Amino acid sequence: MQTFHIVALAGVLAAGAAVPAAAQVRLTALVGITGSSALVKDQVIEPIEVKPALAPTLFLSASLPVAKTLRASLDLSYGTSTANITEGGSDAGDAGSLGAFTAAASLVGAISSRLSWRLSLGVLQYMPSDKQGIFADGVPLAALFGAGLDYQHPFSDRWSGVLGIRYDYHRFSTSALEAAGFVGSQQVSRLGLALGASWTHP
Repeated sequence: MQTFHIVALAGVLAAGAAVPAAAQVRLTALVGITGSSALVKDQVIEPIEVKPALAPTLFLSASLPVAKTLRASLDLSYGTSTANITEGGSDAGDAGSLGAFTAAASLVGAISSRLSWRLSLGVLQYMPSDKQGIFADGVPLAALFGAGLDYQHPFSDRWSGVLGIRYDYHRFSTSALEAAGFVGSQQVSRLGLALGASWTHP
């Protein structure tokens, strides 16, 4: 399964590399906020939940056209927040700060002159500040599937303001969770809203 993800990622990047150097390069930077569903949700005696708080997030992308209305894009993002712990519906503290770094290859297509869609395949790496509890033995790299919408408002021939919506999905588990008897992995969905600008050359 992991091999498939790597091959698919390489395929999209190779398609972008095959575009002539004269093609329009588009660089985009967005700043926003990302919300996440729970990383851990289980019930032993009382319900236990570990959930990241809203995370300020930076989104970066670089894209090239691969067809008339289609672009190949390399997308990076990084956000950080606390990981809140609740037991029986009551606040039980936090697990320290938790960074989330993503790298993905995307296909971006035009819906209209200003609105576009994107589909992504990549990886996500959690970066906990405190390597204890569920993060004691580290966090494995997770496959990431994403989708999004971008609305662009042109300011000039090269500059545009961008409003972006990002959704992604991955599965979460750690060696510490498995050792504690947690079976399987948690399905995690994240939703981000961001504002920024794009620059196109030439």
